[in-house]
Amino acid sequence: MGALTVDDVDFENNCVYVRKNLISQGLKKEEFQTGGTKTLSSNRTVVLNPICMEIIKRRIQKNQERQEYVKIMMLDKDSSYWYPLRGFIFTDYLFQNHMGTPITPNLFTGFFNNKTSRKGGSIDDMIKERYPKFTKHITSHVFRYTHISMLAERG
Repeated sequence: MGALTVDDVDFENNCVYVRKNLISQGLKKEEFQTGGTKTLSSNRTVVLNPICMEIIKRRIQKNQERQEYVKIMMLDKDSSYWYPLRGFIFTDYLFQNHMGTPITPNLFTGFFNNKTSRKGGSIDDMIKERYPKFTKHITSHVFRYTHISMLAERG
């Protein structure tokens, strides 16, 4: 997910091409890079439904709007509005945070478990409030395993 860029999306055929992996472990955000997938069989085409494709379109639009905003703010580097954006990185990653950094597994896990990730608490807090017996620590792999289980159930 972190390595996906605009070039990996095929809107004509409603699919995403998974051909690379984000290398971020132990690196500063400016040093992130992409490499090949773990194995040749990891390269795949994922067909998405129209809702997912619309989400990706909106994500691309939001990223472009954010980059345009930062470019405007950069015109006045003495402005107090520019100061918080100094570390912004211009990238074409689909899933990036407000500073242009691609979403890594650690950021994804933090989104679910960090109290400051959402106004009113984390996703984990909301789940535990609704399902008090739920004790699983949420990571990106929870969704991977759930998805595999659902695929296995469907044969």
